[in-house]
Amino acid sequence: MVCTQLSRKNYERFTRQLIKNARQEPMDESFSFTVTMNQAEYILKIQPDHKNKIYALQALKVERVKDEGIYHMLISDNCFLLSLLNLLIRQGF
Repeated sequence: MVCTQLSRKNYERFTRQLIKNARQEPMDESFSFTVTMNQAEYILKIQPDHKNKIYALQALKVERVKDEGIYHMLISDNCFLLSLLNLLIRQGF
């Protein structure tokens, strides 16, 4: 899990986009957002917090294998999590 703090203006813009574009499970405060990077697909679990903080809780790498199905690999590298989170913030969705 990693955290980054945004300015109030960027935090409000980011959370609006998150609510609009990301998936949220019932009874869950976090959001799931799909990020594509270098032709690889990742599902990033994000949770906004008070005081303009955004947490990346975990990421899953999605691999689709023809005739075998879909595989998910848990990403535990905090540097990689922070990179995905920063990429998402900078792109503004």
